[in-house]
Amino acid sequence: MEVMPRNTSALFGQLIRSHGVVVVSLFAVVGVESVTGNQPIRFDLAPVAEAGATETSGEVRLTLALSSIIETPRLPKIDQWIVRCRPRGERTRVVDYSPRTEVASDLASPIKVQEQSEDSLAGGLAFDGGYGHLANAHFGVDKAEKSSRSETYDRLPSVQAVTAAGSIDRGSGVYFKLRWTATQVLEGEKRFELTLSVPLGWRAGMIDVDVEASAFRDGFGGIGGSDQLIGQAHFTVVAFRSGDADAREAAWDLANAERHLRRVHENSKEDKHDRSLPGLIRSFAVKLDLNEEAAVENKWIERLVSGRADPHLDKVIVKLPMKLRLAALKYNDCVQMIERLGQTRRLSALTSTRANQYNDYGVYDPLDASPMKAPAMVNSR
Repeated sequence: MEVMPRNTSALFGQLIRSHGVVVVSLFAVVGVESVTGNQPIRFDLAPVAEAGATETSGEVRLTLALSSIIETPRLPKIDQWIVRCRPRGERTRVVDYSPRTEVASDLASPIKVQEQSEDSLAGGLAFDGGYGHLANAHFGVDKAEKSSRSETYDRLPSVQAVTAAGSIDRGSGVYFKLRWTATQVLEGEKRFELTLSVPLGWRAGMIDVDVEASAFRDGFGGIGGSDQLIGQAHFTVVAFRSGDADAREAAWDLANAERHLRRVHENSKEDKHDRSLPGLIRSFAVKLDLNEEAAVENKWIERLVSGRADPHLDKVIVKLPMKLRLAALKYNDCVQMIERLGQTRRLSALTSTRANQYNDYGVYDPLDASPMKAPAMVNSR
């Protein structure tokens, strides 16, 4: 009995070995799926944000400028954005935010309503009498009353939430929901202001920002329907206290480390890319693979950047090529530096032994063999 492969990659491999003619038609189908799966909208967010002091002690305020671009010539249907901001650290919370919930209507002015009513009442009484052929009498009474009333007033049109905002994660984070309306277009730059409550001596910290763009799609024949995700992104933003040059440098070190990590990751994929027909089919099969284990392996870099993976213990990261694994370790070391800056310890105690162990990317490299500077001699007399 022939055993069927458990995932898409194995299935395509079996087809390549046994049915060389069928491969061409399958290649065309898979290629179409890969092209149509691209997201029509893409997001961008600066990796570093400066946090200024507020009137309240123990709070800092920063601004996130989220940009979006629609890459398709034809404007796709976008109903709403959902932006979630989650600061890392148990003692860091969002205590205020902007914009708040805002409502608007598609009508520019109030609705004019005019009501009219009319009441009428009529009655009559008549008597007729006669006396033979000598006399004839007629008596009648009529009464009619009529009243009319007219009222004109303005009624406010129905409104809907253009922007909705509120807390998430038991009050530690915040969400923003933006809808596409006649007065708001979901393209370009949108600015969000966060006020964080931070521990005493806080100098830097990290914020995870997740954004999703969705639209409602009608079902077959106009029956039913569901929300469809048409764009999403995750960003790690490093916030540093305004005026702290060392914290600012550490924040940009982490941003450069992430950029270097992604560049090494892309280069490693190009180096091992097989441009033969079977290799192209296998690469498309991996993208379409529904196997859970394969999906986890393909998303290790997202798990690392979002703080859900330890490069020393993660089963996928420890098996990466040496150059890529070193880049992941360097990124993790920069993350630990920012985490320490979020506490009350001084940066000088952390950087005194690391000042000369930064590579060309500005990332701390514990394996750098460059000579260390001799510490300054202190006269104890």
